[in-house]
Amino acid sequence: VVCAARRTCLFFLYVFWWQRCAQS
Repeated sequence: VVCAARRTCLFFLYVFWWQRCAQS
């Protein structure tokens, strides 16, 4: 469960960072 949660967190962080880069 912890591994899945960490993967989900990293996935959302990656998407957030990618959108931020794409906007700027």
